Amino acid sequence: MKPLTAILRGIVALSLRRPLWVILFFLLLSIAGFASMPHIVVSTNLMAGVGEANPVINLTKENTERFGEQDSLIIVLEFPEPPGERRLPFIQGIAEAVKRIEGVRRVRYRLLDPEDPKQVERFVKHFLAAMDQEERETISKMLSAEGIEGALRRTRNRLFLAENPYVQRQLLEDPLEMGQFMAKTMEKRVGSVSVGDMFLLIAGPNANLFLIAVTPEFSTSEILKVRHLVEKVRALLPKRIKDLNDELKIVRDPKDIKWSLTGKAAFQYESDIIFDEETASLLLISFGLVSGIFLIIYRSFISSVILMIPLIAGIGPSYGFLYLAYSDVNPVVMGATGVLMGLGAEYGVHLWGRFREELDAGFTFKDAMLLAYERTGPPVLLGALTGIIAFLCLCFSSQPALVQFGFFGAMGLALTCISTLFLVPALAKLLSRFKRELYPRLMMSFSGIAHLFLHKPGAITVVSILVILVSAFFATKVTYEKDLFKVFLAGGMESMAVSNKISKSFHSNFAQPTLLSFDVEDLQSGLRYQRQLDGIIQDLMQRDRDIASFDSISYMLAPDTIRQKNATVLKRIADRWGLMRNAFDEWLSGSDLSGSASAVVKKSFDGTGRIVADLAAGNFDRPDPEVDLERSWYRTKIAGKWRFLTQIRYADRITDPAQLKRVDQRLTKALKAMPTEVKLSGTRQTMEAVLSSLVSELFRLGLYAFFALSLIFFAIFPNPLGVGLCLIPMIGSFAITLGAIAVSGKGLPFSIVCVAPLVFGFSIHNGIHVVMGSLHEHQSNVETTMARVTPRAVLTSLTIMAGFVAMITSRHYSMQFLGWAMVLGMLSAVPLTLVTLPAMLYLIERFRGRTSPDTNV
Repeated sequence: MKPLTAILRGIVALSLRRPLWVILFFLLLSIAGFASMPHIVVSTNLMAGVGEANPVINLTKENTERFGEQDSLIIVLEFPEPPGERRLPFIQGIAEAVKRIEGVRRVRYRLLDPEDPKQVERFVKHFLAAMDQEERETISKMLSAEGIEGALRRTRNRLFLAENPYVQRQLLEDPLEMGQFMAKTMEKRVGSVSVGDMFLLIAGPNANLFLIAVTPEFSTSEILKVRHLVEKVRALLPKRIKDLNDELKIVRDPKDIKWSLTGKAAFQYESDIIFDEETASLLLISFGLVSGIFLIIYRSFISSVILMIPLIAGIGPSYGFLYLAYSDVNPVVMGATGVLMGLGAEYGVHLWGRFREELDAGFTFKDAMLLAYERTGPPVLLGALTGIIAFLCLCFSSQPALVQFGFFGAMGLALTCISTLFLVPALAKLLSRFKRELYPRLMMSFSGIAHLFLHKPGAITVVSILVILVSAFFATKVTYEKDLFKVFLAGGMESMAVSNKISKSFHSNFAQPTLLSFDVEDLQSGLRYQRQLDGIIQDLMQRDRDIASFDSISYMLAPDTIRQKNATVLKRIADRWGLMRNAFDEWLSGSDLSGSASAVVKKSFDGTGRIVADLAAGNFDRPDPEVDLERSWYRTKIAGKWRFLTQIRYADRITDPAQLKRVDQRLTKALKAMPTEVKLSGTRQTMEAVLSSLVSELFRLGLYAFFALSLIFFAIFPNPLGVGLCLIPMIGSFAITLGAIAVSGKGLPFSIVCVAPLVFGFSIHNGIHVVMGSLHEHQSNVETTMARVTPRAVLTSLTIMAGFVAMITSRHYSMQFLGWAMVLGMLSAVPLTLVTLPAMLYLIERFRGRTSPDTNV
């Protein structure tokens, strides 16, 4: 203690000798620190460094880099009524404009362009080359004399009923009903398509809701790039919709065409905007609460300003060190100023309070300041050290955001403590020159609280122990939050409501797709495994109805064995094409179709014959950049192996976290039949991987803080009794906090990792003053210590809580949770510190009074 006391006396001497220089130094340091804030680069990647050893997280990152984060931004277009034949040029016009935006990798709103014969022919060829057994049998029946006659007869009947020229054109271009059959087959993979639309536009069943799916060139965890992309899309859409409507005349007022954005990129964008808005409000709320508490308890504006000056002087340089330490900073860290505002206030409260106490006892100005630093300085430093250690323990987290939060918090507390130690004497020296006394004085004594421990101290101790034990029992039941969007995103977002709307319309969960991937040595094996995987998924779709749709490479590329089987079937069809030609010509000559209609039907029939003949001859693939591009979304080479990707969407009713987990488990169980390992990945699986490690990390970091603080106390308090007593508020408040969380049913978000170190660090602050004042201070006992410490302990507890209360107003669950957890922790620490701890000290004091005249340790 003597070296520490000597350092504190030196600080007092320097500050009293050069008060203006001290104030000017910290003022300039603070200005420089705050000036660095605009230059701090906010991290553009929320997942940077997260879970580097986790296979699910790594797999998701790898798939995103190679295949893109598919359909992570979805443009939703809603017309007041079905737009008919003008829908395709309208949607195509918007999609092509979006495709030209920088940062867009892929735009998809249909599988082919009906106006492009090459695309139509390519689609039919891919389908026929990749048919399975059931599809081969169906096509064999359709492409027979009897099948053609039946299809032509049904087409004629539909033409008679159809009045819309566009619908009539569609029917004439599909006289053999192959387009309808392929559309129904493809619906198993791509989900709902507009009724009767052989060209597979991504449209709702009522044909007035259309989707344009956008894949960015980057991961949506890169929030800065996401923001730029979404803002460009939002700026483009209104103007493009107006221009296209002026050209195509779909509705009278283009404002009647509603548009919105959804998908993970839209979620991330909207949540990030909300967070930016909250950062400033949280700081203002914290500043207002701390200032309000000072005004209420000190009843002096000048006193409040004096107490706030060291806080600002410490927080400002913290941003400067943050700027120097990190090339980019996680957004969560930038909202930590309010927390430091509440935590750092206690240093000045205790020093000014003890200074006033010594002045009132009759000591001179200088002696009062020296006594305040000699007697209250050590516990203030120890309290600061516990807080710093609490934050430093977060630096051992596996979450980069928490590491930065720990660094910023530790640096902020250290600088705030240093600025307070130097500025209190300097400010006091300046204030002493005024005729009117301006030193901060507490105007509330809290005498009722100060003497609560005297009423049945034994009962208080027993009840407190029971409460802690019961809370510890319930704390073992706590688990992490399963609702992933609740944890990682803001609540009440418009983009999420849009996702729910289209999910119900398409009967498919668009918000949480699942990716399946597997690696193989050669392409043919991969294609065979993919067909087997498709079969498993289709069986699950029919059996459980939990899977709404899936999308794989199978419709674009089939293994050679399948192609050979299809070529054999198609060769038999080609061999009897003459008979079918006769049946077709005979029916056409006897029909009442116009010449132009007959020409369209004949052209379609001849086109189908050419495709069949080409495939029967084994001509499956010709060089085609568009085909290669489309296939690249489903398979690529990684580390010398072929990786195949399948995207799955669950049914719209599967949104509850428990349901999603059960479907994942059923899917995983079914995939065990595969000859190669198939892995699940995706955004949801990544979130689960991050959250699943929270409970273990919570206790790991908590143990670090516990042992670090215990070692420090043993070094300061050679007597184990002092250490044990100081730890009571720390352990008790943590147990009560976790127990209350478990009873409330709240799940743990990633911010829970902060709770153990912070509760340990800050619940012990006032306990240090109580124990050191009662056991170590000369000629002091529990009653005198509590009379002196209680008002300041209540005030500092309120300011600490004020730093976290602001978080409760956040729309982000993780921020809310941290706010509630820390408020609960401090609320439970206050009675443990100001009632239970002195009751135990009082019992020890009475026991020692009976056995020894010396009541001090």
